[in-house]
Amino acid sequence: MHPPLTPHRHQDCLEVINALKNCHIENKLSKFWGACNDHKDALDLCFKAEKNKKRSINLAKAREEQARLVARAQQRATKEAAA
Repeated sequence: MHPPLTPHRHQDCLEVINALKNCHIENKLSKFWGACNDHKDALDLCFKAEKNKKRSINLAKAREEQARLVARAQQRATKEAAA
């Protein structure tokens, strides 16, 4: 299974999504026997690459936020120690 094929959510995979949709239109019955499997495999790879890209961006954001929180905690600790 794949997520909903909405174009606004998967900008990087639009070509592959359209190819799969066209294959399903052209092969109304044979799609059930594997006529569109190549397109589906390409879509899976594209979604995997898209997910890895999002994951790396989110990881970078999380590390920045963690560093900010650690710095803030250290700043509070030095203020309390000085007081």
